[in-house]
Amino acid sequence: MTLAQKEELKKKISEDLDSLEREVIELEEKTKPIVPDCCIGSDERFEMMSEQEVFERILYEAKIRITKLKYSINRIDREEYGICMECEEDIPYQRLLILPESSYCTKCASDLQKRATK
Repeated sequence: MTLAQKEELKKKISEDLDSLEREVIELEEKTKPIVPDCCIGSDERFEMMSEQEVFERILYEAKIRITKLKYSINRIDREEYGICMECEEDIPYQRLLILPESSYCTKCASDLQKRATK
């Protein structure tokens, strides 16, 4: 991987982190406890609680991705960044542009997913 590619990835990671951190703030607001209110009907309250569960899951996933991105930006200048942890081949640059936190090439990630679902 060239120095220019690494710089582009650093910029992408920083942009993704900024975006996710703003999203987390919004999601934390949406996942605050729902205060019982006599004006809210039980159906509406149930719907609000269902939405809240969805937001909590999205918040959880966003926090995990933030952790992975921070880990990636800390190791991007190391030799092992961009090397698949399974087959030890280069992870394609295009994959890293989409998912800079990738630790596996597409083939190995797919194989691992298949094994996990069996």
